[in-house]
Amino acid sequence: MSYSAEYRTWDGMKRRCLNRQDPRFKHYGARGITLCDRWRDFAAFYEDMGPRPTPQHSIERRNNDAGYSPDNCYWATKIEQGSNTRNTKWMTLNGVTKCQKQWARDCGLDLGTVRYRLSKGWTTEAALTTPAGPSGPKGSRTTRHGTPG
Repeated sequence: MSYSAEYRTWDGMKRRCLNRQDPRFKHYGARGITLCDRWRDFAAFYEDMGPRPTPQHSIERRNNDAGYSPDNCYWATKIEQGSNTRNTKWMTLNGVTKCQKQWARDCGLDLGTVRYRLSKGWTTEAALTTPAGPSGPKGSRTTRHGTPG
């Protein structure tokens, strides 16, 4: 299987975590992202992960600060991966936590609108529940208390 997508995934994961010469090592191994002992063997990795579901899937860690292991990894799409980075901004509304990008999409808003509103002091609720005005985020105004006005 040395030419398979799963093998290339495993090989890349190993290099990022273990090879100081790999250009991505600084973002993985140097940051303490480890490769579990079991997964140093491709057969064990493949046994745990199985075949990649589609060409759009790649390996993802549930906890971005933890290492590669069976309990922390799964096959994910690019959209799923985009919500799991060190730079992801999280928001909670009515007890539900999602990344800003997901909240914007679910509320029918442009991500830039949500970020602009928050930068102007809007509350999370106001930023996500106020419909966008016809002139976009610059046409939206806030009061001194961070609510739409």
